[in-house]
Amino acid sequence: VESYSFSGKISIENPSKTDRLWDIDISLANIGSTNLKSKDISIRELGTEYPDNVETREFELKKDVQNLFLVKEFINTLTEADEVLNINDIEREMLKPKDKASKVSKKVVATIPPTAEDDEEEEDEEGETWEDGGTAVETGLETFGISIDKDNTITFAIALRNMFDKPVSDIEVIKTIPDDFTNPVVRETTEGRAEIQGDKIIWKIDKLRPEYTVLLKFTCNIMVNDIARRKTGAIDVSYKAASSFAEGLAIDKFDAYTRNKFFIDTLERDEEPNIWDNKLIFDNSSEFIIQLFNADV
Repeated sequence: VESYSFSGKISIENPSKTDRLWDIDISLANIGSTNLKSKDISIRELGTEYPDNVETREFELKKDVQNLFLVKEFINTLTEADEVLNINDIEREMLKPKDKASKVSKKVVATIPPTAEDDEEEEDEEGETWEDGGTAVETGLETFGISIDKDNTITFAIALRNMFDKPVSDIEVIKTIPDDFTNPVVRETTEGRAEIQGDKIIWKIDKLRPEYTVLLKFTCNIMVNDIARRKTGAIDVSYKAASSFAEGLAIDKFDAYTRNKFFIDTLERDEEPNIWDNKLIFDNSSEFIIQLFNADV
């Protein structure tokens, strides 16, 4: 993952079709991870019809907000890659603790130069030796070596895991296939549907439940005649989620005025002239539930 961004909006809406709200003051809590400059929002008036009944403020989250949607691509150049890149091993790999500050570099496929010993097959500590004499260094589930002047089949696996505590929806994964790779074929999707459109593979998932991992596997062919490394293409992911941050951004205080009536009822005592019993009468004539928390007389 090279970058990610989160954005949102705060909408204050008057739901009434008959009663206006005015002199609205709102104080927000937990704005520290946003670019909001103040926790206080003041609105002069909200009417009863759209768009006058809605006030919207947009915001962005700072880069230190934790990304809870994991995306990882695995690449394997071995003939048994389909068995190696299985969902159980991939899920275990994704759940390994990672340094939050680290970034995953762009994947490259390294070519394996031929040697004079073309007919010999041998193994050494550096990894597996192919028939053309090159060495593919294997790290966990992935191998990146390809042979020169041979048609190589590369297996890709893109894994997604939802670490939110609620489902993620409207997921779209777009994998760009570079020109060096040909004949892309979708081999498997454990969830959703994937199709090839030009130089892209588009994978769509309606909903992904919490703590669940899904997988897309596809293959491509590549033939090279030099030892230069080949980039394997970018992955763009979009989705909708109710994040732990969004639940943390809360309204600390809210007050406003709406339609009401009030008056003072006075009654002089018969047995004590010039002594008056007074009542402040407040009549909520609006459709809102009102809490009267201050009265200046």
